[in-house]
Amino acid sequence: MEIDKPHNNTISLRFQRDRLNRLYNEIEELNKKNRENVKTIKKLKDDLHCQVEKLHEEKNKIKMENEELKKQLEIQKEKNLIYNKIVNLLLTKTN
Repeated sequence: MEIDKPHNNTISLRFQRDRLNRLYNEIEELNKKNRENVKTIKKLKDDLHCQVEKLHEEKNKIKMENEELKKQLEIQKEKNLIYNKIVNLLLTKTN
């Protein structure tokens, strides 16, 4: 019986070592996948930041265009007002 014990211990140790190696390999594989996922996420984050920046620039451009259009509209309103005053003056003089 004592002869079997060292043999069983050896088998048990080998089994444990093999199991530990498999677990280590699984951990390494998971770490590799995690690193790949981190790279992918960083790329996506950078792409999103770039898109946000472009949208921000586009928004600013539209705001500037809108301000310019408002100014032009005000100028046109003033011109129309002046035109209407002139027309009214001419109409009153002819009557």
